[in-house]
Amino acid sequence: MEIRFRTIESAIPKLSESARCTARIVNNAILRPDEIANEISAQYGIEGAKAKYLIDVVSSYTVRALSEGKKLDFGPYSVGLTLKGTVAGANGAFDPEKNSLSAVLTLGKEAKEALSRLRPVNERSGGSPVIRSIITEGGEEGVVRFGFKVFISGLNLETSATNPDEGIWLCDAKDGRRLIKGRVLQSTSTTFDGIFDGPDGLPPDKYRLELTSRGGNPAQPTPSKCFRIVQVLA
Repeated sequence: MEIRFRTIESAIPKLSESARCTARIVNNAILRPDEIANEISAQYGIEGAKAKYLIDVVSSYTVRALSEGKKLDFGPYSVGLTLKGTVAGANGAFDPEKNSLSAVLTLGKEAKEALSRLRPVNERSGGSPVIRSIITEGGEEGVVRFGFKVFISGLNLETSATNPDEGIWLCDAKDGRRLIKGRVLQSTSTTFDGIFDGPDGLPPDKYRLELTSRGGNPAQPTPSKCFRIVQVLA
């Protein structure tokens, strides 16, 4: 099972490209005790009920040991307590409103080496964008009106509002030249909302709508594109 992560874009537009996004691991699956026992049973040949019993014993013991302030060293990792927050001076007491106890898992050499070989995948790199429908505010299909929102549905549509290489454009219907760039209002993998503020001398006609999103291989410098001919009304 591959490990996936999601990028979260900063709201500060002046940040450099390298500092613009932070990454968060996406939980592919949360395994419950019964599911863990089934996997242990299949991988190590331990009878399922026995595996479940051992998990329950270790789990209960871990909670009790941590409650006694012990640090448990399991080899590939260890578990112990840490105290968060500040105290009032060298002889300060634990204050439940300012302090809290948390369990911390520390990886050993074996686990660190195993994780160092993993290459998580950006879940936004799901392929080129696919436009299924274009509707302008008011319900017109396949039409763009200046000053009105345009709603697009499809796949792999997530688009940055601050990255100049991503966005939505009106282009020449014949040669694809970009003529006007619209604004990204919001986007997800399956929906995109944008707006073209003004015609900038562009007459009502049929144009190509180009959407450049985060889809495709993130190692490629050229963003993915999706074209659709739309009727533009002033």
